[in-house]
Amino acid sequence: METEHKRSYSDAYMDEASKHMVHNKTEILESTACTCFYCGFTFNPQTDLNSLFWTDTRNKNGKEPTGCCPSCQLDFLIGSASGFPVTDKTFLLDCSWYWMNGYNRIVDDFPPEEMTWVPVDVD
Repeated sequence: METEHKRSYSDAYMDEASKHMVHNKTEILESTACTCFYCGFTFNPQTDLNSLFWTDTRNKNGKEPTGCCPSCQLDFLIGSASGFPVTDKTFLLDCSWYWMNGYNRIVDDFPPEEMTWVPVDVD
């Protein structure tokens, strides 16, 4: 893995993009492409609507839910309705380095891999 990455996009651009990764249900549903910044999975929410799920569904502060990746189930989704280049590899790499310091599947050039979550009972 690289230890240093020279980004093409500014900190301000990255900070603005991060605002579109939370409380984004409307934006996700209006998008034609969404990408997960952890696993790199890209999908069309218009045709994959049944695979979408949300966090913060019992949110009491009036903000809308946050979209979760149908593949890895993490909340690192951003949709094309945000206006950001969600399918551009340079943008994806820059976001990966900016938000996760390069520790994710995109930087390692691993293909998206669907995860299976196992329920755990705790006494």
